Amino acid sequence: MAGILALDVGDRRIGVAVSEWSDIVSPLGVIPRGPDELEAVRRHVEDRDLGLVVVGLPISLNDTVGPQAKKVLRFVERLRAALPVPVETYDERFTTHEAEALLLETGASRARRRQNIDAMAAAQILQGYLAARSEDQA
Repeated sequence: MAGILALDVGDRRIGVAVSEWSDIVSPLGVIPRGPDELEAVRRHVEDRDLGLVVVGLPISLNDTVGPQAKKVLRFVERLRAALPVPVETYDERFTTHEAEALLLETGASRARRRQNIDAMAAAQILQGYLAARSEDQA
């Protein structure tokens, strides 16, 4: 299996996580939003020879595509045009809350949680995607 990059797209930062070996997911950090964001994602994909990018899609609790999800879908369109690999979306409901809970469990300070929350949310997105994919294959 080629590796997978996961993105948690926010208004100010993009959380990044990767799975290069089966089920092992590693948060990588964040990419600041701005003119170089697509190039930064492309470098992650090419440097690691990844085969897929999964972007968290913030579907509303009532299963609708709200304003934030529309922003993410516009980003996904730009990303698909900029990358040589497929880009998929994955329902990311609750991933930021799950990431926050995990960081709280580890005793991370407020500053450390703020610094790592986006990458941890991307890791949660990727873990959910991998779990759903393995269920589909079972």
